Amino acid sequence: MDLSVVTTLYRSAPYLREFHARIQAEAEQLADSFEIILVNDDSPDTSRDIALELCAEDDHVLFVDLTKNTGHQIAVMIGIGHTTGEKIVVMDCDLEDQPEWLHLLLAEQRRTNADVVYCVPQSEDKPLPYRLGARLFYALHGWLYPYPGPRNQTMTRLISKRFAAKLVQREQAPLLMDCLCSALPHKQSSIVVERRHKGSTTYGICRKASLFADLLLCTNRRIFRVLLFPYKLLFWRNFVPFSRMIRSVHANQNTSIREKPLRRGGKRTLPHTH
Repeated sequence: MDLSVVTTLYRSAPYLREFHARIQAEAEQLADSFEIILVNDDSPDTSRDIALELCAEDDHVLFVDLTKNTGHQIAVMIGIGHTTGEKIVVMDCDLEDQPEWLHLLLAEQRRTNADVVYCVPQSEDKPLPYRLGARLFYALHGWLYPYPGPRNQTMTRLISKRFAAKLVQREQAPLLMDCLCSALPHKQSSIVVERRHKGSTTYGICRKASLFADLLLCTNRRIFRVLLFPYKLLFWRNFVPFSRMIRSVHANQNTSIREKPLRRGGKRTLPHTH
């Protein structure tokens, strides 16, 4: 298999058929063999029904149906685990990221032989509250899990089969794909793209807050150091006086044993040492 395209479904019914038509048209021009993997992340709308219809109509479509909502990032990792292509493209199906970027990603990968090629938007026309919320989220995410590269990478990226094999072996955690990719040594490159805002998003404030809460529960040395810092202060504040008290008691006991007189027959004598 030359090419695998992975996308997740969550409230994706309005965009799914158009996404499939456009990504299929691109893939037919660029690869001799390809597959389109649709991962249903327990979407509450009709995305599952549409995906099943596409699966029946198009032999290139593989449908993965999750029984519960795992979150976007983990659903992507599950989809990558089902791929068989030499090159794997991960892309959201909400049409903010354009299916026509596919030829740009493949061209950059052939030029650089990179394991990962990611997209950086040149400019975005999203509303100010959305942009501010996104900046805050990515700043907090970058503080918890530092990684090189720009913070405004899109979800769309091309990864090689050998790198995908390393990626899926990692413990599944709700980390952003750019953070997961940066955790492993690899050669990477980027392309600049023009992104379109479709007017709404399925990854709004509530889902970002949920993801950030999951991040706090993941094993992270930095957040644990912050949470444990007050306890460390409390420990050392009490440890120093406590250690002094122990030394003082120990010294008093030794002094008492050496110097305390004993009465024998009305005379004061020191204890004999054998």
